[in-house]
Amino acid sequence: MIKRLLICALFVILAGLMTSTLWAQGQGTGSIEGVISDTTGAVMPGVKVVVRNLGTNAIRELMTDGSGHYRADLLPPGEYEVTATMTGFATAKIERLTLVVGSSHAADLKMQVAGGQVTVEVTSEAAVTDPERIEMTSTVGERAVQDLPINGRRWENFVLLTPGVTPDGDYGLVSYRGVSGLYNNNSIDGADNNQAFFSEARGRTRISYTISQAAVKEFQVGLSNFSAEFGRAAGGTVNAVTKSGTNDIHGEGFYFLRDGSFMAKNPRVNALSTLTEDQKKPPERRQQFGGSVGGPLVKDKVFFFANYDQQKRHFPGFVIPDTPYNLVACTVPGCAATIAFLNTQSGLFERSGDNYVLLGKLDWMINQNNTLTSAYNFQKWNSPNGIQTQSTITVSPSANGLDRVRTDMLNLRLTSVLTANTVNEFRFQFGRDFESQIPNSPGPSVSFTGGISTGMPNYLPRAAYPNEKRFQFADNYSFIHGNHSFKAGADINYVRELQINLYNGGGTYSYTSLNNLASDCPAQASGCVPVSSGATTGKHYSNFQQAFDLTGQNGLLFFPTTDWNLYLQDNYRFRPSFTLYFGIRYEYSQLPQPTNGNSAFPLTQTFNKDTNNFGPRFGFSWDVGGTHKTVLRGGYGMYYGRTSNSAIANGLLNNGIVNSSYYITPTSPVSPVFPNVLTGPPSGAAASTQTINEFAPDYVRPVIHSVDLVLERELSHGVTVSGSYLMSRGQRLPTFRDTNLPTPTGTITYTLPDGSAQGPFPVYLGSRPNSGAGAIIMTESVLNSSYNAFVMNISKRMSHGVQLQSNFTIAKAIDNGQSSQTNFASYSQQFDPNNLSLEKGLSRFDVRKRWVTNFILAPSVSRYTDNAFVKAVFNDWQFGGIMTFSDGKPQTATISGGLSGTTVTSTTNGTGGSYRVPFVAPGSYTGTGQATVDMRFTRTFKVSEKAKFQFIWEGFNLFNRVNYTSFNLIQFQTGTVQKTGTNFVLPLAPYSKQAFLAPINVGNTIFGPREFQMGLKFIW
Repeated sequence: MIKRLLICALFVILAGLMTSTLWAQGQGTGSIEGVISDTTGAVMPGVKVVVRNLGTNAIRELMTDGSGHYRADLLPPGEYEVTATMTGFATAKIERLTLVVGSSHAADLKMQVAGGQVTVEVTSEAAVTDPERIEMTSTVGERAVQDLPINGRRWENFVLLTPGVTPDGDYGLVSYRGVSGLYNNNSIDGADNNQAFFSEARGRTRISYTISQAAVKEFQVGLSNFSAEFGRAAGGTVNAVTKSGTNDIHGEGFYFLRDGSFMAKNPRVNALSTLTEDQKKPPERRQQFGGSVGGPLVKDKVFFFANYDQQKRHFPGFVIPDTPYNLVACTVPGCAATIAFLNTQSGLFERSGDNYVLLGKLDWMINQNNTLTSAYNFQKWNSPNGIQTQSTITVSPSANGLDRVRTDMLNLRLTSVLTANTVNEFRFQFGRDFESQIPNSPGPSVSFTGGISTGMPNYLPRAAYPNEKRFQFADNYSFIHGNHSFKAGADINYVRELQINLYNGGGTYSYTSLNNLASDCPAQASGCVPVSSGATTGKHYSNFQQAFDLTGQNGLLFFPTTDWNLYLQDNYRFRPSFTLYFGIRYEYSQLPQPTNGNSAFPLTQTFNKDTNNFGPRFGFSWDVGGTHKTVLRGGYGMYYGRTSNSAIANGLLNNGIVNSSYYITPTSPVSPVFPNVLTGPPSGAAASTQTINEFAPDYVRPVIHSVDLVLERELSHGVTVSGSYLMSRGQRLPTFRDTNLPTPTGTITYTLPDGSAQGPFPVYLGSRPNSGAGAIIMTESVLNSSYNAFVMNISKRMSHGVQLQSNFTIAKAIDNGQSSQTNFASYSQQFDPNNLSLEKGLSRFDVRKRWVTNFILAPSVSRYTDNAFVKAVFNDWQFGGIMTFSDGKPQTATISGGLSGTTVTSTTNGTGGSYRVPFVAPGSYTGTGQATVDMRFTRTFKVSEKAKFQFIWEGFNLFNRVNYTSFNLIQFQTGTVQKTGTNFVLPLAPYSKQAFLAPINVGNTIFGPREFQMGLKFIW
């Protein structure tokens, strides 16, 4: 605590000593600045400047400094008027400009000698090249949010329009610059909108959304070199702003309908000859409806905005094994009964998902210098059988369950103008994310390679997983002096984490084949007789796992974390056309210390305190020629990712004292007979099978070094083209490694079908060094990553009925095993835990080429004809589209089968880790590319000057491109092991059950089969 206070004091002292400071638009806000000069070009100090919000009449009074410069910070996005007055000179005015989130709008004025008022006409947008901007960001404006097609109305998916961003998996996570999607930061109106437990946005990606698309005004995506105010993000940032009320009453009502009759068939389901045509196209229906309204409660004083959004979705799914049973060798007597039972668990199953969202917001102009904004958002999700959301799954209904989510966010913000050049913003947030999952059936869980899973899965039940409450306090202070703008601030995030979940509490059986499962007979398989084989009767599984809560609390855990964040930043206008940016940010994540550590494993008794996370930021922006036509900008920054609270929970629970998890093979003296489970923790020698989770003694947060260089050129009014180089270097990324392996005493060589040999590689034989445990999984900060990309971008603002943005990215991402896993792995993630160099290869986040284009066309024939009939027919149409084309992602080949008996586990080298092919680098193969074209057609019918109806038709994946997202990665299967002393030769044959890289699954929401949607809006 003393160290943190000293650091805080240091920042305060530095702030007092500095006379220069930074450009600061703030999270969820923007700024307007400019230079006032006379007709000769001489700057004019002492000019009174009034910046007025046209929607609310709120004003900000400023005075130009000695260089004729003024700046209004922390302004909410919207339309503004800028007026300059000075005795002896005519009033100069910019009548209307549009300020967007995260921007600094240049608004220069020239004043004439007294003789009348001069109105300066300007475009309603900021300079397209934005010479004041240092960082590489992309703004998704209000027009795009309203008029582009978005599948499911989840507004966060718009971030995929930006370069350097790719999907991370199939569930909605996104990767920025080759970094895991776990390290992003999502904010709403400046408040943290993250879930600390799983390091995702609040509510996570499995629900529809927590904020209605109709409530989002616009948002900014930070790709790199973002200011020191933004942190807790080694990836990227999303900074969204919700709508507010004004002096005019505005609103909308909407209804969207999607029905299975409008959809294409899932190609994987369509290939099943056993299904009828009706079964191949389940009766899915999704309805999304609601409305928004905003206006004044007291004119010029108090404003409100309210939004309600509801989704009712019926989306049956299909249970399909990875490999059809008729292609699987099964010879024991119980095969027919087992397959008959599994067939009853396959096929169509019912599933629904209902989502409810409510937002209320008040803006109170207390006086000219103080504004208080308060907002509350409520969201509730209820989904029977919605734990598994993919269109096709390998999980039976018995292994599914009820999914429930409830989120709340109360956000308060007080903006105070202290003097003409100082502004302070204070924010408070209370947020909650309560998630639970209730299983359809009891344990144990049963799975076999290539088939479907039955019984309660190992991660259920989840009575609270998590119940997370967040208290956030933030203050930002902005001060302007001469050519410098300064900003300093502090942000404290206090999170209370409650978890009720005993992982593997119901027990899990894992089988390597259908033949082995049929040998033990699933309990529900009528007429199945287990194979009698002496001591192994009912024990043909590869392993059994089960955990126990030794404290008797059934997996209950509570712990807090606190993030302490401080920053300073300075934006120095070195010359009128050249701006320098300096910033530094300090972050400290205060982790809980174990109160129930295991003295037999000292690393479970303490977590390392990572206290030296200083992140410098540097950038520049050069307006080449001073004409706002060509801008060169670049920068460097260090960014730190957070440790997921779920990993912390694993470290607190799985230490052999609180929870004890056991990995049992059939030869163990306490191994159960299938389908029985253990009634209590095993004792004696069997206790050595418990799995221990530890943090490395030097474990620290991951850090990303980011560099970018951007050259941007305005080709014509509103049209820009840019070329960018992006580089990221990741260090200290986490991985999970089994540290309780014996010293290798032998080798293994693989022989390929062509007779060639690969190896030798070490084999881990014998007993574990620490006989008091099984696997000891340690998370370590040892992985590295690199990302290099070149981006070409062209954009055109809306004019003459056309808006366009198109970007093409060529990138390469390399790492040595980076993943998006938050929970501790059961075993090592590497083939050889003691040789990470074998893991170096193309990253799972690598997408070599990606092209994204979005456009809005709103043609008007009025300029070409006065014919009333022609105008009535052809006017008021609008077309919006998003086109995405990308290369496939790297795929890593694996091996089916392995060693057994004298090794630690049954993998191909005995480590229990990766089954990948070790003599081929990870990511050496590539899946198929992805391509989608989404379109929206809108016809508007005006009711009055302000009211109108809109009829909307949307098509997603319009050309029904089959976008595969997973593939069969088993390249080889093992033969009979040959052993000479301690050395093994393992022959490999081509995998016979399915072709290597054969597609297994298609996209879920973003890259799914073609879907159509109809909508109706009433806007006033």
